[in-house]
Amino acid sequence: GVCPGITDIAQIRELTVDNKYPIYDLIYEDGITEISNPEYSSSNPYKDVRSISFPDSLSAINDNAFKKFGSLLEVTIPEQTLMIGKNAFEDCRELRKVNISGKYTSVSDSAFKNCDHLESINLTDSQVKIDDYTFYKCNYLKNIDLSKLRSIGDFAFYKCAHLEKLDLQNINSDIGESAFEDCSDVNELILSSEVLSIGDNAFKNCNSIPEITIPEKVFSLGKGAFSNCRNAITANVESTQIKELSENTFEGCSKLQTVTLPSQLEAIDAYAFNCCFDLADIKLPSALKTIDDFAFCNCWSFE
Repeated sequence: GVCPGITDIAQIRELTVDNKYPIYDLIYEDGITEISNPEYSSSNPYKDVRSISFPDSLSAINDNAFKKFGSLLEVTIPEQTLMIGKNAFEDCRELRKVNISGKYTSVSDSAFKNCDHLESINLTDSQVKIDDYTFYKCNYLKNIDLSKLRSIGDFAFYKCAHLEKLDLQNINSDIGESAFEDCSDVNELILSSEVLSIGDNAFKNCNSIPEITIPEKVFSLGKGAFSNCRNAITANVESTQIKELSENTFEGCSKLQTVTLPSQLEAIDAYAFNCCFDLADIKLPSALKTIDDFAFCNCWSFE
């Protein structure tokens, strides 16, 4: 078949399923260093491309390069690839598996956004940088070694409901706003000792986390950072640099029983512990100056 705009750098190989439905493999030639969005027309077979073969020479996949390739099943990013552009594979609704071989690959905003059947991401000896909305609403994503990530942007894994273990021990920057919001199956959270701040709603609605331990270098917990973590029993903030506990930080942590606060804490903002029904063990530090209205609203066990 003819593929307008890329016939000089790639081949289209046509296959047939059940002698009825054509599908295609897109094969890029050796020597190509970057790939941009192919020229689209209703007569070309992009929507039926099942697989893409990239050359080892590839250094960049540019913005929107394969957006809405609706039949794409699996992608392997070569070792030399340093950048996956914005929205590069957005709305590839049938994509199941992504292999990233590069050691220092940067995955840009919304690169795999709405790939709602994506199940597995294999990071081979990688130290990957994840930007905003990268895996937004990848609802079936379950298999990914997060310990290989260096940074995580805003909404990066929002509504990745099947993630279970968040091993973030190698993160060397802040954790973005709503980065793991609505990751309801998460049952283990390991935070890097290098994290300095945790964004608004970063772990909101992570209903299965049993305990929360904030590393010592953290100086800022965003609004609602751990709100509605309904199965968390303990929250240890003691060794942090935090002086103000933001609004709604632990709101709705209905099974939370024990909280350990830092000695330098000066303020607890509104609704910080609202609806922590089981909270009974908490010692307020002597440095505390202000407790806003409703900070401990509906804490029925708190004396």
